[in-house]
Amino acid sequence: MLAIGACALYINERINTRLDLSANARHSLTGQSIKAVNAVTEPLQVTAVMGPDKLQREAVTRLFDQYQKYKPDIELEFVNLETQPARVRELQAAAGGELILTSGTREQRLQSLSERNVTAALTRLTRADGNQVAFITGHDERSSLTQGNSDLRELAARLDTAGLSTQEISLVTAPHIPDEIDLLVIAAPQRRYFPGEVASILDYLGRGGNLLWLLDESDEHGLQAIATELGISALPGIVLDASSSAYGTDSPTFVIIDQLPQHPLNQGIANPLLMPGSKALAITPLAGQQVLPLLQTSPRSWTETGAIAGAVQFDEGSIERQGPLVVAASIERQKQHKMQRIAVVGDADWLASQWIGNGANLEYAERLFIWLTADDQLLAFETTSPRDAKIEASAKTILVMGGGFLFGMPLLLVLIASALWQRLRKG
Repeated sequence: MLAIGACALYINERINTRLDLSANARHSLTGQSIKAVNAVTEPLQVTAVMGPDKLQREAVTRLFDQYQKYKPDIELEFVNLETQPARVRELQAAAGGELILTSGTREQRLQSLSERNVTAALTRLTRADGNQVAFITGHDERSSLTQGNSDLRELAARLDTAGLSTQEISLVTAPHIPDEIDLLVIAAPQRRYFPGEVASILDYLGRGGNLLWLLDESDEHGLQAIATELGISALPGIVLDASSSAYGTDSPTFVIIDQLPQHPLNQGIANPLLMPGSKALAITPLAGQQVLPLLQTSPRSWTETGAIAGAVQFDEGSIERQGPLVVAASIERQKQHKMQRIAVVGDADWLASQWIGNGANLEYAERLFIWLTADDQLLAFETTSPRDAKIEASAKTILVMGGGFLFGMPLLLVLIASALWQRLRKG
């Protein structure tokens, strides 16, 4: 017995084999995940900033154990939100905790745990540099270079770590937008565009360039021709949503979006988004382009055109619109023999440094820029539902099964008990 035990310990120490017999190998990584983790050539540091909950930590450990099977140099570190505040501040982690994946000089942050999200983050860590994102400047737009509460410096830094190169361009000094620009961003201008600048943007769109247009609470600043070209414009007023009060928001203009429409971009987003001050969009269908909602408010929302003071409510018979309201939309159309992608968002504050760390804002922003630059492979993640996860049966079969469990099984037990009682009585 001692010899058998010693042999068993020896084998267990040196041979680690796991066999997944579940339907569709649900406890193993998908082929896409294996490919993604094998593509990470440098050591991978995973820092899990979270509370002391044992079950949550075990879930993180189990998931990364599967990745470590294919990449042994994954190092997992737990940082306690409650007992290590200095370390949390050093990492600049989100208030509710997050996963920080670091490889070389690149970094990815996740606020929800799933194989889909981890694999997408690994893919972004290994993507090649090349896609160019240009922010238009010269009209008091949100700056991607200045570190201010209302600016986009933190967003630009996140995009740089994801392999998207960001820059600012002036359409006055450089009226021709180069073909190398993969995405042009209009970030809530405060001053009017010159007609020549508008012509430069229209020329870029005519050549098939991709566009992200962030609106604010004021007018379109001379960009009406762009709105006409896209068939999208802002509705009067600002969006208020009575449903958002359940989240304890400090301002009535804060809109919490926790139900996302069906869109390839929205798959895998688990946390809600915070929109500090949104404009609703009016969409005019145009031939040759597909328009889909990206973000949409609840039915309890409306566009408030009056003063936001005291008790405000939707005014029937006015120009105000009742929800649900589209606050972000995407456009896809063929231009110059390629697929052009455009997104219009009725809010710029959600990307500002002051708010981008709230909810899923940062994660969604990164996915939005990736989708607009047509890197679909970074968003795609296909899984097959387990065959035994859902029982499909006819109504007759369900009736027979239900009757058997409700009446047949108790009757069978009574008959067995009676037979045993009779046998004992005779014996």
